[in-house]
Amino acid sequence: MNKGFTLIELLVVVLIIGILAAVALPQYQKAVEKSRLAEMHLMRSSLEKGLELYVMQHGLPSGGTEYITDLLDIDFSGLTAIENNYYCSSSGVCGKAYLGVNEGFVYVEMRKRNGTDGDGPPDYGLSSIYDPQTGWSREYFSCYVNIDNFGLEELGYEQGAC
Repeated sequence: MNKGFTLIELLVVVLIIGILAAVALPQYQKAVEKSRLAEMHLMRSSLEKGLELYVMQHGLPSGGTEYITDLLDIDFSGLTAIENNYYCSSSGVCGKAYLGVNEGFVYVEMRKRNGTDGDGPPDYGLSSIYDPQTGWSREYFSCYVNIDNFGLEELGYEQGAC
């Protein structure tokens, strides 16, 4: 009497594992993107608050664009600084704040596929524009990862182009 599994039994087990993986992997990827998006919201919120405080203390510039991320009262420990006052976390979420004439900008993006060097379009991103008279307007864009069904419109974001 043979003790063991037949080839058919092993194939059935492999097939079941394959089906479970095919169902679970997209759900896992969606959960990962939602967690990265939550990290982006946190960074965007911190940058927005810091920019508002900076504008209240120093006003808006009279001309040109000033990168002010380094000047904001925000703790960037644990983040990597790259060019133009751009700060990135280990997960690829990068953000910066800058002031232009009559408005301030906050830009946070996810650069998972293209690295954090700033080359090429990001996977997706959030941007905010601050007008001292009207407040914040927010936009999201998606270049490589679909984040259209993540409820961003309910949070006050409008869809923008990549």
